[in-house]
Amino acid sequence: MNDTPTIPKILIVDDKLSLIQGIKRNVRNEFEIEAALSGEEALEIVSQKGPFAVVVSDMQMGGMNGVEFLGKLRKLAPDTTRMMLTGNADMRTAIDSVNDGHIFRFIEKPCGPEIYIPALRAGVEQYRLVMAQTELLKDTLNGCIRVLGEILSLLNPEAFSRASRIQRSVKLTAAQLDLPDIWMYEMAAILSQIGCVIIPETIMQKVHMDESLTKDEYELFAQHPLIAFDLLRKIPRMEEVARMVASQEKLFDGGGCPRDGKKGDEIPIGSRILRIALDYDALIGRGIDHAEAVKQLSLREGWYDPAILESFHQTCVIEVTYIEQRVHLDDLKPYMLLAQEVRDTEGTLLVPKGLETTPLLISRLKNFHKMRNINEHVQALVPETQPLESELAEAGTAKKS
Repeated sequence: MNDTPTIPKILIVDDKLSLIQGIKRNVRNEFEIEAALSGEEALEIVSQKGPFAVVVSDMQMGGMNGVEFLGKLRKLAPDTTRMMLTGNADMRTAIDSVNDGHIFRFIEKPCGPEIYIPALRAGVEQYRLVMAQTELLKDTLNGCIRVLGEILSLLNPEAFSRASRIQRSVKLTAAQLDLPDIWMYEMAAILSQIGCVIIPETIMQKVHMDESLTKDEYELFAQHPLIAFDLLRKIPRMEEVARMVASQEKLFDGGGCPRDGKKGDEIPIGSRILRIALDYDALIGRGIDHAEAVKQLSLREGWYDPAILESFHQTCVIEVTYIEQRVHLDDLKPYMLLAQEVRDTEGTLLVPKGLETTPLLISRLKNFHKMRNINEHVQALVPETQPLESELAEAGTAKKS
């Protein structure tokens, strides 16, 4: 393992090359410096060579000025520390810079190394603090989400099983569409059924098998997306995920729930992905094969976003060939599927069949073996070929926040 500290990357944006060269000479042993002579060039460099710990921009440049550039940079790289280098430090410049670009610090020209070197060090430290906090929040959030999923698995195994089955297809469709923050779509899939905690498992089984519901059963089931929305919107950073989940039953032409008048691109793109994934899963659950399920989805005019449906077909419904095997718990690997339910010696259902063997599920099964005396072998479907997830893993990881 390489424990060598990473040299902080800093981008200097100024249309005067002599100024950039002067800064480079004085900090080359402490920072890795990139240079750009315009805001347009700088945005291209950030896209290709980022992330940067600090970006320092001159205010007055040809074309895009510093305020405009740092405002765009904030959207492209929100965690990067942004600093303004200006010889015109008037009040209007300061106000515009803070409001539009969220500037960390101003450096007034002309200035020497005794001014800008401490400023760059402070900017790097600020970046490290932001990244540490972001990582902590992400880990905390992911842990909370996993706990919610675990609670759902205990209270309503059928709903948890449904959410687990669509997680793969939703994640891969988001990657195929080149969407940012893929973690949000994966979380939306995991939590899409959290509102089903109030719904009896018998109703969930009827829904999965497309059996008729009574009026009371249907009204109860129809509430679950909005119940989930009310739960999730209270969690910081989950507001967008909550909106995706709330409209998961919405049709592209505006039909379905909620009856809010939205249609087409007005519906959150995550909701449009969820609707396709859930309907495909329902068709497969009825025993319909892959080809027929794809055909039936395509014939439902006005139900789905055509572009998303095409991406879904290309990535997520590619059939994987499995071999059913009796597998020891120590030999379980990710991307296998449970071919049978897991019950304890008293017949209590612990894990429904059909779940993908994620690291979390594998750990859970091992704990059940110790605590609940389940068999140390399970029936699993083992993929013969490399799952599509691993082919897109790099792209998906790169897009996570």
